[in-house]
Amino acid sequence: MLGEYTCLDCGATFDEPKRWEERHGLDTPPYEQWSGCPFCGGAYAPTIICDSCGEPITGDYVRVEPSGEHFCDSCFMLKSFGDDS
Repeated sequence: MLGEYTCLDCGATFDEPKRWEERHGLDTPPYEQWSGCPFCGGAYAPTIICDSCGEPITGDYVRVEPSGEHFCDSCFMLKSFGDDS
C-alpha cells in the first residue's frame, strides 16, 4: 500500500495528514485547527490502492467479493449482457 491518504493538489500519498494550530495571539482556546497534505498543505482524500495497477484510488472503484480486491476505473470495464464490444 502506498499510503492511506492522497493529496488532491500534488498527488502525494502519505500515512497521516499534517495538523496545524493557529492561536492568533490568544492565551486560551478556541484555537483555529486544520489539517492538510504534509508536502504542500493541500486538501486530501482517503485512499485505496488498486490491486491491479497499484495506483491510488480516491473516487469510485470496484470491490470483488469474497476476495476483497479493489480495482480502479482504468483496470475494469463495466459491460451489459449482449454487449459484444
